[in-house]
Amino acid sequence: MGKIKEFIKKYKGWLAIGMILGSVLGVLIIINISNNRQKEDIKNIQSPFYTPTVNLNINLQVSEPEIPKEDKVYKVQGDNMELLTSILQTFYKNEKIVDTSKETYLEFDRGTFSYSPNSRILTTSFADGYELNSSIMSSQEVEDFFSSNFGISKIKVTEENQTGEDTEYKGVFILKDTEIGSVYLEGNAFTLRINDEGEVSYLSVLLLVEQNVKEYQTMPISQVYVLIKNQRYPRMLIHQNIEDRYYNQTPTLRGSSVISEYTVKEISRLYLFNDSSNNLVLPMYKLEGDGLLINSKKEKFWSDTNVFICAVNPSFVVERKLQEVFSEPSSPERP
Repeated sequence: MGKIKEFIKKYKGWLAIGMILGSVLGVLIIINISNNRQKEDIKNIQSPFYTPTVNLNINLQVSEPEIPKEDKVYKVQGDNMELLTSILQTFYKNEKIVDTSKETYLEFDRGTFSYSPNSRILTTSFADGYELNSSIMSSQEVEDFFSSNFGISKIKVTEENQTGEDTEYKGVFILKDTEIGSVYLEGNAFTLRINDEGEVSYLSVLLLVEQNVKEYQTMPISQVYVLIKNQRYPRMLIHQNIEDRYYNQTPTLRGSSVISEYTVKEISRLYLFNDSSNNLVLPMYKLEGDGLLINSKKEKFWSDTNVFICAVNPSFVVERKLQEVFSEPSSPERP
């Protein structure tokens, strides 16, 4: 017993250090087990975009936005059959049965109607304007329009511009306390044009309603610079504008043009629905900047281009396969 006390007294400093290290190691093991269990609980998702066939060098010239370590992903359920039937009856006085489960385009005396079940985008136009019960003259009346016709109780107008004699409004829907838009509407949920009499002349809108959007899971998020290191990371490119001489080429040369360089001027983090292949609303980055297009004759053209990239950590994203798409879009890499 005396020897044990003497041993403890002689080496108590080392014993204390050993106990501390043992405790720290135990805590690290528990944290590691907890993290592994959390990873096991996260379901992998399909990439919203295809893996491109050409490299793209993306240069960041702006600071990245602050991001959380994790972010919510939403699942979209149900279809828009009932809502679309109501819209056809209200806007076009149509009483015929229309199968909107497939790509739909209709012409009426007063305008046109198209709907894509893949993107959930409805587009309508009215040659002489659609007269509403109450004219739209402000952003508040835009919110009233979506509430009464689409069941969207809360929106946010992000842009208001004059386009000829029309006033154009763009904005997002606020669903589950989250601002939601579409890749195909520049990150917005709607584009609405109102003529000088307060009537609707054009509408392109993402058809999502609150009851069809469910919280799916929380997933780890990666920073932009990490994702763009891979020059073939899945992405969607949308060219907003290309210099005029690009359009003077032959169709063959235009078709051979690909983007090889891209300089980012602005970055925003959005929640976007892409299409019905996975029916997810995902946290994404929208990059706005200048692209350099090169054709097969090595001629170069500048473009104003938006690049959309899924922000979810790549460890939890599986490659999107062509045969899995609802309807195959044209290549986003070529204008």
